[in-house]
Amino acid sequence: MAKVFMGEKHMMKPVFGWLEKSVLPGIRYQKREEMNWKTYMYGVLLFNLFGFTLLFLLQMLQAYLPLNTEKLPNVSCISHLILQ
Repeated sequence: MAKVFMGEKHMMKPVFGWLEKSVLPGIRYQKREEMNWKTYMYGVLLFNLFGFTLLFLLQMLQAYLPLNTEKLPNVSCISHLILQ
């Protein structure tokens, strides 16, 4: 991990180096820049929003996913449970 954080060569650089070079400009990453609490909180909230959205879509589309070998139905909507 020290080699990764210091930018030195390591065994996974040839494997994932291209991915790093293509993703970092898209997220406007700048080396050696400290992150204040507002920027950190924005990142945490954005990451959690993305995760929540992905999980919600997985549960709503569960019946149509290709690896649903048990043929489980979609998760019912919580508002339906509250209104009963």
